[in-house]
Amino acid sequence: MNENALPDHHKQAIQNCLRSFDPRNTGHVKSQNVGNILRSLKLIPTNEEISRRTEELDPHHTGFIATEDLYHVIAKMWPSSEAVFKRQIWNAFLLFDKEDRGKLSSQTLHKILTTYGKEPLTEAEVKKIIKDNADPQDGEIEYGSLIRQWMK
Repeated sequence: MNENALPDHHKQAIQNCLRSFDPRNTGHVKSQNVGNILRSLKLIPTNEEISRRTEELDPHHTGFIATEDLYHVIAKMWPSSEAVFKRQIWNAFLLFDKEDRGKLSSQTLHKILTTYGKEPLTEAEVKKIIKDNADPQDGEIEYGSLIRQWMK
């Protein structure tokens, strides 16, 4: 997204996040924290994207990145709107919910999360998601509540 088009509250969220990773207000964050910073802003980057962004921002491998430079990169990565981002996630789940029930079996969710995407989740991560979200009666997962959890 164009940095100028970012709403003020989104700009503030980015700045607050960067400040939390720069508690001494040095104007720099550790390069190793790029993934944590992006994920804490719910940008969901792949490991490859994190590596690429880190290399772009710290080409000389100093171990530090200027927060101002990282801010500009984050602004470009920012989804055009939360609604668009949420709709993309919903559409992904709807591909597997052929009957449009709003639920998926534990087995189907397991297959989706461990098989698809650029970086499938680990077995342990998927087991925890299923354990925390499956209906004890039928083992199905209401993916709407899962999406709302992930969007928090």
